[in-house]
Amino acid sequence: MANVSFTQAQLDSIISAINSRIKSSLLGAVNGVATLDASGLIPTSQIPTAMDDVLEYATLATFPATGVSSKVYIDQATNKQYRWTGTAYTLLSGSALTSDSSTKLTTARTITLSGDATGSVAFDGSANVSITVVIADDSHAHTFSNLTSKPTTKGGYGITDVYSKTETDALFTSAVITALVA
Repeated sequence: MANVSFTQAQLDSIISAINSRIKSSLLGAVNGVATLDASGLIPTSQIPTAMDDVLEYATLATFPATGVSSKVYIDQATNKQYRWTGTAYTLLSGSALTSDSSTKLTTARTITLSGDATGSVAFDGSANVSITVVIADDSHAHTFSNLTSKPTTKGGYGITDVYSKTETDALFTSAVITALVA
């Protein structure tokens, strides 16, 4: 047999590969490493039950004769979901099962606003809706700076018992002249 020589780097690489190898006692063991079956899949016995609650079959006819009540069974041909009742498979819902295929709510709803802002609209999920809103008079307040249409005259403010600038100027002038003459 011939002598084989390795560099230190090659030896370190071999030692690292050996140390990083998974021990066979950990394969498929609790707190170990899951294995793969002949199909390249993790066996269901090594999958936690929370991840194995949904089982898919080609058709309802191919479901197991006796199901498990904690599982959901999917008929891939119809995409319907079933649950085992203990004696038979029962359809979970006769309507759409996902938001991807849902087109309308089973029961239409009315969305209503109440209080100082009122309005309502029927909603069945088949289309977007808008609500016409009515705001009650005197139900809210604004600061003057928030007003978009500000009055420019005393009448615009609803003031009717004051003198105008012209009237005030005339009265002031008259009073000054009277005081100077007297």
